[in-house]
Amino acid sequence: GWYTANTPLGVPVYVERLGTLDVEKMLKTASVEDIVEQRMRMQGYMIKTLLPEMARRPGSIARDKIVHVIDMKGAGLSLLSSRNIAVFKRLQEVDANFPEFLYRTYVVNVPIGARVVWSTFSGMLPSRVRAKVRILGSVKGTNLTKLAAIMGGVDRIPEFLGGNCKRKLNECPPWSLQHMNDTTFVPWEKNVSLTKLAVSTPLSPNSFSRAHASPRGADDDAISYETPRSASMATPTSVKKSN
Repeated sequence: GWYTANTPLGVPVYVERLGTLDVEKMLKTASVEDIVEQRMRMQGYMIKTLLPEMARRPGSIARDKIVHVIDMKGAGLSLLSSRNIAVFKRLQEVDANFPEFLYRTYVVNVPIGARVVWSTFSGMLPSRVRAKVRILGSVKGTNLTKLAAIMGGVDRIPEFLGGNCKRKLNECPPWSLQHMNDTTFVPWEKNVSLTKLAVSTPLSPNSFSRAHASPRGADDDAISYETPRSASMATPTSVKKSN
């Protein structure tokens, strides 16, 4: 996965293509420990670099939140192999050692035949995380419009999700860094310093709630906004998990 944009309220958007994941192929060139280490680096980048950078953005009201978009297109029963599930559980163990910054997960392009796949993986998530999952379905029509509203316009949505963003993986953080231990912030806007961007109109917590409201007719809980707190520079061994 990678960070591809931020919402109009300053929330980073992390995109993951679970449907095209091939763990068996991945394990031919990398070990499970390599995958775990990469996950820890991603978490470290988020805590030490990404969230503090977003907190400096004028007008940002959601300084410790992440929006997660999972693309399930191409998902099949092969994702339910024992090795896939073992790796997924291992990564959940890693995540349990970090604070939780997730505000919403939007799952898109879930094929009918892959619903059992998503049900299996979502069942392994903590209940507090499952409560933040929203299913958008195919990204077209009103769903594309909703995703554009969440991500700040179609120009920030990757092409494979129906948007206009043509950037390659090596242009998106943290893959755009020269070294994975680098803490440099790389903005998604071309030739623009993100800290100099300002929203034109002050935004309120209610705006945040409306931007992430459920699709009309969805069976969903009322959305409330959690008061932002400063992004921590903590490490996995010194932080306390948030509920």
